[in-house]
Amino acid sequence: MLAADRRGLRRGAGYGWDRWYFSPVMLCVVLGLLGAVPLVVITPPFQVPDEAQHFARIYQLSEFHLFGRVQDGAVGGDLPSAIPELIETFLGSRRNHGPRPVEAQGLGNTLSSYALKIDLDRREFLDFTSAAGNFPLPYFPSTVAVVAGRLAGVGPLGLLHLARLANALAAIAVLAWAVRTMPTGRYTMVLFGLLPMAIYEYASVAPDAMIISWAFLFTAIALRVRADGVWTWRRQAVAAVAAVMFCPIKPVYAPILLLALPALVTSGFTARKVLAQLTVPAIALAVTGLWLVVLSPSTVIGQQGADVAGQVKYITGHPMAYVQTLLITLQNYSSYYYKTMVGVLGWLSVWLHWTGYLLPLIGLGFCLSAEPPRTSGRFWFLIWDGLLIAGCIVLVETSLYLIWTPVGADRIEGVQGRYFLPLLAVVANAVGVLGAWAGLARFEGAAVIALACIVLAEIVIAYFAVISAFRVFG
Repeated sequence: MLAADRRGLRRGAGYGWDRWYFSPVMLCVVLGLLGAVPLVVITPPFQVPDEAQHFARIYQLSEFHLFGRVQDGAVGGDLPSAIPELIETFLGSRRNHGPRPVEAQGLGNTLSSYALKIDLDRREFLDFTSAAGNFPLPYFPSTVAVVAGRLAGVGPLGLLHLARLANALAAIAVLAWAVRTMPTGRYTMVLFGLLPMAIYEYASVAPDAMIISWAFLFTAIALRVRADGVWTWRRQAVAAVAAVMFCPIKPVYAPILLLALPALVTSGFTARKVLAQLTVPAIALAVTGLWLVVLSPSTVIGQQGADVAGQVKYITGHPMAYVQTLLITLQNYSSYYYKTMVGVLGWLSVWLHWTGYLLPLIGLGFCLSAEPPRTSGRFWFLIWDGLLIAGCIVLVETSLYLIWTPVGADRIEGVQGRYFLPLLAVVANAVGVLGAWAGLARFEGAAVIALACIVLAEIVIAYFAVISAFRVFG
């Protein structure tokens, strides 16, 4: 743990309510485990977007194969036949993309597949184009679990559940670390970090679990540095690991690497401080660039029908038309983005009860009251944060316009609200600062209890959505 975070943090470093079991970290750990761990088993196999491809990538990494190969226009690898057979059993197809109807998948029927074994001598090529070129580090917890499971002779379904469990435990641990490190907005970070969509990702083998949690930790460290102006070597080391966790696989989040930059204004410009501020972003961008260089261009295949070069030509030739497209898309899809950020589970086909989308908004009100008045922040810092978030949003939208949308289309396709989850830690800080300025901490105890109830209710709503949609218990 960072040295600057050790002092006075047993109750939250300024978080005045003296009920330790309602501290932000305790709420994060208890509610996080309660939310994610049961979903490891309850969620039917591969009913998380692209989970089958991520599982194939993890198995490939567990055999210490870093890169895929191209066959018949697809990128993948030679895996034991039990892996694609398991995917076909539960998805009805081995294709990367296709119809994913919501069908009954009883838990008893699912667990019967534990009898399947892996025959290493029987192998075949499996197409997992969308994940084959992904940077391996976010898969680390799941890969370690799969390696251990293979050594123990666990079958393919058991490996999937082990990988999910490792991902969930690692994500909750890192999220709790981020909450502990965060200087302001800790309860808001708990609310955002435990949204149904986030928990659903934690309980899968998707790298999003590591991307979200480590982006939260990076944000917390950067905000801590911004508060005291000190980049210790421990902070730099942890921040560098965090940045490398999310930036090479999702370069669209690169703007948040500059979160701590305002500390130069408040603490003074010196060569040493400038170097300290730029070290972590430089490391993250260098690793990202190196991975893109090492990754063979032949193993990077765009979506079918996509014309990246044509789209770039269109944007550069019609910049104002693209700006209009971006603004219209944000306006027309804002409700969809919000709901898919809070939680549309399965393959974007399992909606929560309507209260599940209302409760986070109510929770924000309680977060304002849960913030101690002793925390502080500068208003122009929030403007800087807003610019960085806007930059990330533009990059997310533009990336999907390039690889997923027909050339010259007047709407951007393929963007989901869950892509914005890693940015919510920055929003949590803003809520914390506003709450401190408002001075509503006299309601802190009641607000924290209400917030805990809201997060718990969100978890129950997510359970109900999954269990009822897939008829898990018949």
